Amino acid sequence: NQNLTQDSKSLFKEANLCYKASAYRAALLFSYIAFQTILKERILSALVPNGISEKLWTSIQTDMRDDDKWDKTVFECLMKKSPTQIFQISEDLRQQLTYWRYRRNDCAHSKSNIISYSHVESFWCFIKSNLSKFVVVGSQESLTNRIKRHFDYSYTAPGTPYDSIISEIPHAIERDALQCF
Repeated sequence: NQNLTQDSKSLFKEANLCYKASAYRAALLFSYIAFQTILKERILSALVPNGISEKLWTSIQTDMRDDDKWDKTVFECLMKKSPTQIFQISEDLRQQLTYWRYRRNDCAHSKSNIISYSHVESFWCFIKSNLSKFVVVGSQESLTNRIKRHFDYSYTAPGTPYDSIISEIPHAIERDALQCF
C-alpha cells in the first residue's frame, strides 16, 4: 500500500480509462505522469538529503512547483549521482527509467514506435515492482526523528494520533528494509 494522493489516483484512473478504450499511447502517458507525480510528492515532502546543499534542495523543490519544469526536474533527481544521490537506486533501475522515459516520449511526441497494451501493462508491472524502492535519501532518518518527537511528551500531547506517521512509512523506508523488522 503506497497511500497515493488524489492527484496520482486521478491520473491512474484516467490511464485506466484510456487503456480500456485501447488508447494505449494515452494510457502509457497518463501512467508515466502519475508515476512522476508520486515521485514529485515524495521530493516535496522530504527533508534535505545528506550531501545536498540547502540552496540546491530549495532550488529543486522550487522547480517541482513549476508546471513547466517539474517533470524534467523529477527525472534529473532520479538520475542524479553527484554531489550525491537523491534517490538511492541501482544503475539497473536508472536504465529502466530511461527506457520508460523514451516510451513516454514516443507517446507524447507521436513517434513512429508502436505502443500497445503490452507496453502499458509492462509499465504498470514496473511501477508495482519498484515504486517502494524510490525513497529520498535521508527519509528513513527523518521519519525516525518524527517518531521520536511524536512520542516525546515535551513536544506532543499524550494520545495524539500517529496515523500520519504510519502512512509515511512506505515512502520513507524501502520495502526490503521493512522486511528486517
